Amino acid sequence: SSFSLQERDEVNSVPARHSAHEPICKCGDLDVILNYKASSQKLVVTVLEARDIPDKDRSGVNTWQVHTVLMPSKKQRGKTSVQRGPIPMFKDKITFSKLEPEDLSSHAIRFRLYAVHRMIGEKMMGEQLFYLSNISQEGEAKVTLVLEPRSNLSSADSQLSLSAISHSDSASSTQSLSHGGVPELLVGLSYNATTGRLSVEMIKGSHFRNLAINRPPGKY
Repeated sequence: SSFSLQERDEVNSVPARHSAHEPICKCGDLDVILNYKASSQKLVVTVLEARDIPDKDRSGVNTWQVHTVLMPSKKQRGKTSVQRGPIPMFKDKITFSKLEPEDLSSHAIRFRLYAVHRMIGEKMMGEQLFYLSNISQEGEAKVTLVLEPRSNLSSADSQLSLSAISHSDSASSTQSLSHGGVPELLVGLSYNATTGRLSVEMIKGSHFRNLAINRPPGKY
C-alpha cells in the first residue's frame, strides 16, 4: 500500500540506529582559568570542571582526574584531586613557575583527562594542548578546551610520517636484514616533540628460528 508524503517524511526523520561504541569526535570539554603574572613569572591554572565526558559504559568508571604538564620540557607537572560523577567539579589550582614573558610563545600546557579505576589504575581518555602564546602577560582568561579522544590521538597526533621514516632508513635496514645470523626486527619511530608522544611501527622481522624444528616428536 502507498503512504502519504507526510508519512514518508516521518519515516525519514527517524534517527539511524548506531552501535553503542561508535567513533566520537571529542572526549568532552574542560573548563580552565589561566592567570599569568609577569612580575612573579608564575602561571596559575585552575581546573574547574569537565563536561560531556564519556559515560560509564565507555570509560568503565565514573571517577576522574586531570593531569597537566608544561611542554616541551615536561619538568613541571601537576594533577587535580579525584572527582566523581558525569560532570566532575575539580576547582583545583596548579602553579607553573619560572616562566618569563618571552618564553610563553614557545611553551604549552598539556591537559589530559584520566578515568581512575581503583583496581586497574588510570586510563587516559583524552587530551588537549593549550599554547601559552594565547594568553596575556597580565590578567586571567577562562578557556574551554575540547578534549580529543584517545582513539584519535593514537593514530593522528604524530606530525611525522612513519612510512617516511621507514623509507628513509630502508637502505641500511634492508642491508642489515639481508644477512644471516641472529633474529632482527625492523621498526619505524616517530616522535612528536610538542605532545611528547613516541609512535612505534613494526615493519619487518627476519631470521626468527623455529625452536621446535629440532625437537623430537611428541609421544602420545
